[in-house]
Amino acid sequence: LLILPSVSLSTAEVYSRYRRASVRPGPSAAELLKLARCGADVLGGRLYNMLEPAAFAICPELAGLHEAIRQMGVPHVRMTGSGSAMFALFDQYQRAQSWQQRIRHELDVATRVVRSLADGHASGGQNNGNHRGQGQTGR
Repeated sequence: LLILPSVSLSTAEVYSRYRRASVRPGPSAAELLKLARCGADVLGGRLYNMLEPAAFAICPELAGLHEAIRQMGVPHVRMTGSGSAMFALFDQYQRAQSWQQRIRHELDVATRVVRSLADGHASGGQNNGNHRGQGQTGR
């Protein structure tokens, strides 16, 4: 599930605020491959974006959205790259769709359900009559 906030961040500013000493080490690429076989919950629990603290310091609104999504019960929500998009992993497409609807309704933020390449799909597909692998975007 992609969460697409309306705020934007400067990549240069996020990297300039990044403090290497303030981040925890993440799993190696080999560990990630092993974790991916264990399911979304296990993998999601080990992911960490080193740029989140910097991005959240720059944009408290983004930090608030992240926390609101976590408080709703979305497991392991993470920011993509230097932000501002976020994602959450789910083993079941229908579960991701359910969270998408709830986040859109309760937080008024754009979302998109996609499938992984591991599922044999380039991205989502069957929503809103869209059969070209472009998923469902909603606000």
